[in-house]
Amino acid sequence: MKHIESIKHVIASRTFDTLKKAHDHSESIRQKTTEITDRWIDKRSLDASKLCFVAVGSIGRREALQASDLDLVPIVVGSDCTNLDSIHTDLRELLKTDLGLEVSRGEDLTRPMSLDDLADPHSIGGEKDTRARLSQRILILTESAQAGGGFPLSRVREKLLSAYAVPERSAGRHALSLCNDLARYYRTVCIDYKAKVDGKDLDWATRNVKLRHSRKFFFFATLLAIASLGARTKADSAEFISGLNAILEQPPTDRLVSAIDQTAWRAVGRTLDHYAHYLDLMSVVDRRRKLAAVKYDDRYTDTNENPFPILQYNSKLLHQSMLAILDCSGVEIRRRVMDWFLL
Repeated sequence: MKHIESIKHVIASRTFDTLKKAHDHSESIRQKTTEITDRWIDKRSLDASKLCFVAVGSIGRREALQASDLDLVPIVVGSDCTNLDSIHTDLRELLKTDLGLEVSRGEDLTRPMSLDDLADPHSIGGEKDTRARLSQRILILTESAQAGGGFPLSRVREKLLSAYAVPERSAGRHALSLCNDLARYYRTVCIDYKAKVDGKDLDWATRNVKLRHSRKFFFFATLLAIASLGARTKADSAEFISGLNAILEQPPTDRLVSAIDQTAWRAVGRTLDHYAHYLDLMSVVDRRRKLAAVKYDDRYTDTNENPFPILQYNSKLLHQSMLAILDCSGVEIRRRVMDWFLL
């Protein structure tokens, strides 16, 4: 929250309160998860130095509120996940009981992963780089917080970043390789949304508003922070790589604020206002239940049982305020946004 604190005077007090509440709640869950996980590791006589448990999603972004779940990814240093594969469900049940939260089941994106596989440079791109593998890599890099284990998440990120920089695949274009992957991930999320909801009423509205808010906000804040770093520092230099690690350590809200100067503070303030409003709306369990029940053909029906119209309208305001930030940003930042993420 240190960057948010620096512009507290230009954002609404309600916005600051919501963002702080979300940050503090996320940290509380993360800390409790860490305590439970580390006790479980000790009880199972596992080697903590070879394990890193990572909270991704809303807790990783430090924006979890009362209605949020816990998405936990176990990472094993080395190449063998066999032992953890057979026992990690016990930990998830323990966390669910002790925290009183829904916890990911360890399937698909949150199953135990080998760090060797995750950070293999030859697995980036190509036929083996599936949508799931791409998502795992980007989530751990950009939307994560450590929630147990003795192997630091910072070192996991370092290994992932180094996979983009091996000479035979990037030829000194570390920054561009990473930016291409970030853009590919975001576009994949966008196109997957349509495939998942077409002809279905399976909670399409929740997917829609998350795509319009948290997914878009994460991507925008990250690309702007990287472009801003590139405008100040020579790409692929030691200083750039160090700065990149620091950016990815921050939640997206701090990334956004750290990327801009005083000329864009007002636009950033409006963006945070709209984003905090989304978090407020999605923090109420009953409202999320109503959103999940909205049928596609009834999405614009204006009743107390349908929160979709107000969320959609808020997403349009958020989008416009993001464009205003770009308009206020310096030429060098805008050029890098175009060079690294568009062209």
